[in-house]
Amino acid sequence: MTALRDEEPAAVAVVGVYLDRQVAALRALGPALVHGDPAAVHDVRVAARRARCTLATFAEVLGASDPEPLLAELRWWGGVVGAVRDVQVLHLRWQPLLAELADVVAADAVAWLEGELGQRQRVAVVALRRVQAGDRHTALVSALASAASLASPPERGLRPAGLVLPGLVRRACRRMDRAARRVDVAGSEESRAHRLHDVRKAAKRARYAAELCAPALGAPAADLAARMESVQEVLGERQDSAHAQQVLLELMSAPGAGGPEGFVCGALWSAEQQLAGAAEEAYPVALGRAEERAVRHWLG
Repeated sequence: MTALRDEEPAAVAVVGVYLDRQVAALRALGPALVHGDPAAVHDVRVAARRARCTLATFAEVLGASDPEPLLAELRWWGGVVGAVRDVQVLHLRWQPLLAELADVVAADAVAWLEGELGQRQRVAVVALRRVQAGDRHTALVSALASAASLASPPERGLRPAGLVLPGLVRRACRRMDRAARRVDVAGSEESRAHRLHDVRKAAKRARYAAELCAPALGAPAADLAARMESVQEVLGERQDSAHAQQVLLELMSAPGAGGPEGFVCGALWSAEQQLAGAAEEAYPVALGRAEERAVRHWLG
């Protein structure tokens, strides 16, 4: 690993340190991940996202001429981990309301829903454990470590971080700006939902790009990362609510779903609609703050 210099760190060193940190997280969390530990599942998913966004944004700094194969593997691994995390998120979202409902509906109805979620999680954890022990996952981590090793950095990567990285972060921000404009001309609610998802993905990439720069470039990068995170979180809440409502539809048609179970699902549905509405209201505010020229002045 190329070390950061006290002054004028090279762009490739800044990127390499950040990417290496994600590799270390993926390796360190492996033992806990086997058991489906919620904190480990969350952290591994985030590390995979950060690594993927780093490769997508800063490939030319690392000298990765064709990062797509590794990006595809990171998407695959993120999907495996995400299947576990999605169920865990549902449990976290619904637990407070289920506790309240326990006083007004039969305990069996609440237990039924918790049992359905538990079964989904067990299936996802078994699949995760099988994949984690396989050659494909081992090869992925090895390839990611190789990308972070900085064995042969390109000339551009050796230039000062302050001259190279802001322009790449600017590119990521403009990607989000374009995605946000497309939302305004969506022809249907389904199209709008897909386009909002694109905004979320672009905001996530811009967030991690700015976050990567913060140790070398300071508070302006950290501020931009925080504002992009707000966009990502607001739209993530909206997406989580949409996913939760889809799962509730599946549960209401599942074997064993009678009147009391339907009441529980209906109460959760109503709560999810309120959460989705709140996220919709928060989105324009978060987007506006992320688009402010003052927060992007350092991008050139």
